Amino acid sequence: MPRNYRALHISASDGSFQIKPVEDPLVVGVIDYAWRLGDAGRKHTVIGSGPIAGSFVPGSNRLVVCGHSPLWEMFFPSTMGGAGLPWEGIGANFLALSGKAPQPCVLHVLNLGGKLTVELDPVDLDAVWGGFAGEIGLYAMMHHAWRKHGAECHAARVLAVGPAAARTRSGAICSVPVRKGELTHVDTWAGRGGLGSRLLQEHNIAAVVYGGDYEDEDLTDRKMVDGMFDERFGKPLRLVDLEKTTKYRYDPRFSTGGTFGSNYHTLRERVLSFNYSSVLLSDEERLQIHERLIAPHYLRQFDEETVAKKQNANCGEPCGAVCKKMNGKFKKDYEPYQALGPLVGVFDQRAAEELNRFSDACGFDAIQIGGEVAWVMECLREGWLGQEETGIEEKPRWDYTALEPQADSAHNARIAQRVIGWLLNDPRGAPLRKGLRHAAKALGGEAMQAAVYNARGEGDGCMVPNQYWVSGMFAPMPILGRYYLDYGYEWKPPFEMGRSGGKRMGRELLLDNYGMCRFHRGWAESLLPEIVDRFQQEQVDADEHHRQLALEINALNDTRPWETERTIDVVHQYLCKFHRDGPKNALLDAWIDRFAKDKHEAALAYWHAMREGLEQGLKEPSKKAA
Repeated sequence: MPRNYRALHISASDGSFQIKPVEDPLVVGVIDYAWRLGDAGRKHTVIGSGPIAGSFVPGSNRLVVCGHSPLWEMFFPSTMGGAGLPWEGIGANFLALSGKAPQPCVLHVLNLGGKLTVELDPVDLDAVWGGFAGEIGLYAMMHHAWRKHGAECHAARVLAVGPAAARTRSGAICSVPVRKGELTHVDTWAGRGGLGSRLLQEHNIAAVVYGGDYEDEDLTDRKMVDGMFDERFGKPLRLVDLEKTTKYRYDPRFSTGGTFGSNYHTLRERVLSFNYSSVLLSDEERLQIHERLIAPHYLRQFDEETVAKKQNANCGEPCGAVCKKMNGKFKKDYEPYQALGPLVGVFDQRAAEELNRFSDACGFDAIQIGGEVAWVMECLREGWLGQEETGIEEKPRWDYTALEPQADSAHNARIAQRVIGWLLNDPRGAPLRKGLRHAAKALGGEAMQAAVYNARGEGDGCMVPNQYWVSGMFAPMPILGRYYLDYGYEWKPPFEMGRSGGKRMGRELLLDNYGMCRFHRGWAESLLPEIVDRFQQEQVDADEHHRQLALEINALNDTRPWETERTIDVVHQYLCKFHRDGPKNALLDAWIDRFAKDKHEAALAYWHAMREGLEQGLKEPSKKAA
């Protein structure tokens, strides 16, 4: 089927809308469309699915949201699993939202019986967030929107935001699959970048209900696709996909599955804890944390309760990875249960469940709020903040040698919940509502030096890094908080790390632009573009296309050198850690010596070397184009 994209433009100001054909040949996916509107996401928030959404290909039904991030202060794509499957029912590939409704609203976009309906329904935010259908916050908004607008269309799905979207820059967007006309607990998130805050603060949209019975021509030729897989891998799609997603489903090497189980089984002493202060401990001390608190308790609970009982689900599309690991209503992913787990001194599933559920109901990106809460908790522990500033008298129990995994985790989780409440509702928490960078600078002194974030621009642009102890997470990429970088553990010289990050950015943009889940990247990076080309009867050099897109986005790169001592320590101690673990390397030895002499000077040089490598990597044409 030749490419025949359509975009639905909606003005939130008055509810007017128009379907427009997408005639730009350079638009091959959602991010292309958002980027080529020409406003770098400042005017429009774009939502859409990929070119083979609705097909049988696992992972191809991701929903993509693009706009100017109020947190990172730049164009930013964020994605969520499965939500692209019902999207095609509206009869448009992309939705471009502009303007601001006069009051908070639920936007519903339904295409039923050949009629497209777009309506804005005012909603009392505080009344709904205060409680609806036995839920609070974001979950209450989701149920309210579903019951009032979505239940009439069983093919529909809901996007919703919570109080964090109204009061902070790090509000997320959440959705859940619908089963038998009811919302499930398998939540999926467009979390990074604060696009939930953008949706509400810039457009006054608190929820979107979408779906319909519009039928487009989908990719249905299994024989063709299996033939392509056989030619490339010697196996059909199903077998290749099961093989490439072993980590996310069930890994027999560790008798576990999902990101939580696989990562905690393999990271061991490389797990970050106690606001990253663990990087200053010895390998033996960090290993004690794993062997006393994580392996026999936090991880064991997960393996026994979730993995052994096969509490598996998917994000809403037919996918054999079943990566959503559940315990009742609680979904267990590594990064949320790490940032709102060991990073804040929580090593017990019961405590982590309550803390994560509370944070989710508030509508936060779990990684961002985890980094912010961890910093405040260290401030409380060290006396840089106290009861006078926060209303919180208790101090975290962060002595890993004495920490009791159940009682002390519950204690720390209660403090973390109070910090979140303080941040959201207390006038004294206002600086943190502008982000970790702003709050750290406002407090200054030792407190500022203990904050860990990546910085952008002269203002407040910041991002808590993803939870892997590697230098690539702190590379000067134009977009941080996503996996648009090299996050491998193996050390590379900083120039090569930046160069590799530039290559990786193009690959990750390809996946997102095509609405493909990165858990399937083992085959999708090489074969997905060919499948799309065959379906759309065209030829696109996808590698070169996305290198050019990355290059254009990088023109807005204003990422800044590391601003705090703890951030520098994370990178410095990673170098020392790899030196102990890995093969001897004279270049690595030289960098470690340089950090030992003057870590601030060395950190600046290291950062600039990565930036130079990034620029070089993005300039190098793809192999096909060369």
